[in-house]
Amino acid sequence: MKKILLILLIIILVIGLSGLGIKFLRKPGVNKEINNTTSKTKVENVNQLSLEKRPYIVVEPKSETKPTDYGHWVTITIDKASNYKSVEYDVEYQTGNLIQGFMHRVDFSKEKLPVAKEGFFGSESKGKYKYDENVKSGSILFKFFKDATNYDALKNYFNLQNMEQQKGFFTANDSKANLEIGANDLNTNDYVVITSTLGLPASITGKALSEPYGFYTTRAVKLKNATLSIKSKEDLTKAKILGWDGKQWQEYKTSIKEETASTVVNQFGTYILVSSE
Repeated sequence: MKKILLILLIIILVIGLSGLGIKFLRKPGVNKEINNTTSKTKVENVNQLSLEKRPYIVVEPKSETKPTDYGHWVTITIDKASNYKSVEYDVEYQTGNLIQGFMHRVDFSKEKLPVAKEGFFGSESKGKYKYDENVKSGSILFKFFKDATNYDALKNYFNLQNMEQQKGFFTANDSKANLEIGANDLNTNDYVVITSTLGLPASITGKALSEPYGFYTTRAVKLKNATLSIKSKEDLTKAKILGWDGKQWQEYKTSIKEETASTVVNQFGTYILVSSE
């Protein structure tokens, strides 16, 4: 009798869980550096580091492994992290009713900065890739370790947007930054990742009035009269937009309308709104 009751209880429990309709799956990234059974704990005190002390992180929607599989791969490059011994990062995204993700760990004593790692939205078996479809956004939680137990936690949110679907209008997850490009600047199958770079590639002069936003695409292109806009509730009287050209910050002629600063740009990259005070 007890065995029958136990079996009935297990059946009821299984039916109840399946009725939730949402599955949570974790998997390692391309280099499979972290086991997919790694337990997750709640991380507090996220993004407490000041801007100038944060590592600089670029997320690009492309891969050297599968260069033409647009929209399925990202390359995450980490720099300005010389004060740390290692980093673990956890990428999460939604596909259908599933929460998927992958994880990486980098030991800075073994890999020289900047460090670039590839990850893909899907699964791999015996060299064959099965990609998750309709991935549009996600988050990345970084743990930068000072030693075995102490770390600084940083988190950003990304949008993955397709040229054809967006009609050339790309926007950040927080809706505070957007880039509008021409109809012929990208091919219809090109993608753009928009996210905070968390830190800066080099120091800035003046007060930061926004997050540093990275707009990165599938391939290197020049833009023709593209418009970048960044919103801020700060005083924009002396605000200007700076863009990183790979070597130094470039100051752009900036127009202000209410709580929005705008400028014409000719490249994808990292941008930030600052005050000249």
